[in-house]
Parts: sequence; structure tokens; C-alpha cells
Amino acid sequence: MPPYDPRYLAGLRLYHLGRHWDSHEAWEEIWRESEGPVRHFFQGLIQVDAAIIHTQQGHWDGVANLLARSLGHLEQCPDDLLGMDVARLRDQLRAYRTEIIALLEGRKEVFDGSLYPDLTVEGIDREMLLAVEEENR
Repeated sequence: MPPYDPRYLAGLRLYHLGRHWDSHEAWEEIWRESEGPVRHFFQGLIQVDAAIIHTQQGHWDGVANLLARSLGHLEQCPDDLLGMDVARLRDQLRAYRTEIIALLEGRKEVFDGSLYPDLTVEGIDREMLLAVEEENR
């Protein structure tokens, strides 16, 4: 496994467990001390978490705004960063936002949950990540 910041992996694990507020908090720690594209990357991930929380509450306007802001941050990143295919993530977020706009405009009635970004990271097996006990608790 590549040497990733343990807080990055903890946030990723929490994200995949559906604990979006907690993953947001884990990534916020790294965001605060980061600069440049890495800072934009973590801000984008934090806003993805917030967008998912708002999606679960049906706050479509807020979701559309958060996704647009997330995309703006991720556009400041290279296509591959910290093992993540950021170009693919941007594509996923555009599809997610298109769905939200359709809901806002009344062209859809129910959100397609398969549009949540999957956040895969090179060298990290999702099943193994989910099986890992949280070390800092």
C-alpha cells in the first residue's frame, strides 16, 4: 500500500461506511494544514461529503451549489492526486449535479443513489479498508 496520510485513509474509510460528517471532519484536519492543489483536493472532498448529507435531506438547491463549489476546487487539481483519479471524480460529480438539476427542475422525482462518487484510491482495497479497526479511537 502506498504511504498515504492515515487521516486520509480514515476519512476514506468513514466515507465508505456512509459516515459523511465524520469523513468530512477527518479530511478537514488535513485541509487546514495543506496548500495548493492538495488543499483544493481536500476542500473538494469535504464539499462532496456535505453534498451527500444535503442530498439525504432533499435540499437540492444546497446540493447543486456544493457540487459546483466542489468541482471548482477539483478543477485546480491534477487529474491524478493522492492515488485518486480526480478526472474521473470530476466526471462523477458532473453526473451527480446533472441529476440534482433534473430534480430541481421537476424532470425527476427520486435521486439515483448510484450517482454518489465511489472515491477509489490506487493501492487501497476498499474491502480491506472497511475491515480495518479505527486506530485512533
